[in-house]
Amino acid sequence: MRPDAVPEWGRRLRGTLAVLLYGARWMVGVATRRYVTVRVFHNTATDADGHALGFDGYRPEHPVVEVWQLPVPTAPPLDICERVYQLLNIGDDPDFGDPDLRAVGYRRRRNRSLSVGDCLAVGDRFYAVAPTGFTAIGPPQITDQGRPGSTPLWGPTPT
Repeated sequence: MRPDAVPEWGRRLRGTLAVLLYGARWMVGVATRRYVTVRVFHNTATDADGHALGFDGYRPEHPVVEVWQLPVPTAPPLDICERVYQLLNIGDDPDFGDPDLRAVGYRRRRNRSLSVGDCLAVGDRFYAVAPTGFTAIGPPQITDQGRPGSTPLWGPTPT
């Protein structure tokens, strides 16, 4: 049958079926996609005068406070670290596209940018933000004490 010989109701039915099939494929893709939880930690180490030490890099003796959690599609851990780093540094800025609601929520909690010396947990593996890239580390010393710019996800809010 020639395409112009198909009745109007037939073309509409074909279009409706195509939309339903596409929607079903999309839903299967979403349902089968795997996610990993990423936990974000700010380095809260200070010297005797109260100056932050973490910006010089993470050390095992530095305490960190958990400030955020988010689900991320499964990928190699260092790729996830890069995506989360970018998200929490520019993801709320409309100059870089539509703001991501996860980054907006992170900033609304008065959290600073993710910086050198901070840590991420991708599943049960920990990584420190290095001057370039990320370094695998053991489990850090987790505290519930924040400081301005590092609002604890659990525990008291810093003053």
